[in-house]
Amino acid sequence: MINKIHNESNIITMSKMDSNSVDYVLTSPPYNVGGNGLNGEGKKYDLHNDKMSDNDYLNQQVDLINEMLRITKKHIFYNIQMLSGNMGTGTTAIAAIKEKRKWIGSEISSEYYELANKRISEEMMQTQLF
Repeated sequence: MINKIHNESNIITMSKMDSNSVDYVLTSPPYNVGGNGLNGEGKKYDLHNDKMSDNDYLNQQVDLINEMLRITKKHIFYNIQMLSGNMGTGTTAIAAIKEKRKWIGSEISSEYYELANKRISEEMMQTQLF
């Protein structure tokens, strides 16, 4: 489970994790704006409904926050292990690799999952050279 992106929703990934198992959670969930970004073009998701009712979105966020609180340790340690609940293109994982930290990621989009794994593999090859 560690140092791997899981091609599933972050709530599924977190449900498989032990309580108090990560030091830090970093996420930037979709904002439920219906695909209407600031530039007017918007972000299109292949497996996420970005146009939920306010009540459904609030309930989803409460569930996510409760899971994040469950898996996050109550004390911070120096050997930080982090979870990125919306991995996207893998930037958080690459930062963790560069800082020699353990990481766990979830990305529901197969397209971003593949892209992130490609970027991470390339970073790992660089890391091995030096």
